[in-house]
Amino acid sequence: MNRDALGDLLATSSLQQRKPFSSATLLEWYAPPKVSHLISFNEQKRAIHTLVLPVFNQESIITDFITSHDRHTSLPYNFVAILDCCTDQSEAALQAALEKLNSSYLVQAAIITTRVPYFETACDNIGFLCSETDFIIETQPDLFVATEGYDRRLLSVLSNDKVSCVSGRCGHSFGELIKPPKWKKILGVDPTPKNSRVGLLGSRIEKDGLSIDDTQKTAYFCETVNRGPIAFRRADLVKSDYLDQEHFYLGNDDHDWNLRQWISTGRLPAYVPIKISSRLEWGSTRKSRDPLNERVFQSLKNRPDHSNLQSFMPSYKPFCKVTPFTFGDFSG
Repeated sequence: MNRDALGDLLATSSLQQRKPFSSATLLEWYAPPKVSHLISFNEQKRAIHTLVLPVFNQESIITDFITSHDRHTSLPYNFVAILDCCTDQSEAALQAALEKLNSSYLVQAAIITTRVPYFETACDNIGFLCSETDFIIETQPDLFVATEGYDRRLLSVLSNDKVSCVSGRCGHSFGELIKPPKWKKILGVDPTPKNSRVGLLGSRIEKDGLSIDDTQKTAYFCETVNRGPIAFRRADLVKSDYLDQEHFYLGNDDHDWNLRQWISTGRLPAYVPIKISSRLEWGSTRKSRDPLNERVFQSLKNRPDHSNLQSFMPSYKPFCKVTPFTFGDFSG
């Protein structure tokens, strides 16, 4: 990555980046993202994948995330962090952590900042847009992987050409996205068969994240999988015009992308077990919002949803059971 080229890329793609904003507020507060820092490490190496990390007010954990992530990486990688209108010292903490990092695998790191809130979907797309490697891994700073060589494990599964993307968090049916009637919640009735889910779904990531068996070379085809960490082929993201930031801003954009991939290519997403340490209170969605953040949030929340996922769900019928398969070693 070249800083000037990266800056030009962000500037020339400004029309695309405007898509998440409503026309009512666009002219009043829109501002394009900027390259804040570009730090080189092991330039003699060729990066295999790019780590994309959206950050919102994670000053307290970002240093630990950087050191923990690098310790569990086994392939050369680039790093793109998108600091989404942070109001704390996340940028300073991240820059200091990178400058102190003695990494054998990190090739280059870019810190991109926004002066208005973009929220996760658009931030991910900014990171994807700036990535130059064939593979991309997206995750969040509140998810600490504890599997040695987790990146190689993800890309080993992605080497299967029947796989559209691979998550180290969980997989399940689209039925999980359907809200059950209130009486079922009151009675504790689970409307979704348990054999249609696998991995660290919901609160399991807190209590079971480190007890996952990550020693077997078994992954699972699913109807959909969740981000964090999730690996894509860059070519697939480009061809599908990235995540649908026109209709999504926080959540379900991953499921919409999985659906679009299945419809257009017939490929399914996969889950592969990876140990993860996390706490729900670490997540950015539970951070307090300043007035601008809240205003943009409400604007995005009130947009009409004409997404592929919204159109698909009323006629949804299960089409894939959780199916295990064996994967080999990544050789790329």
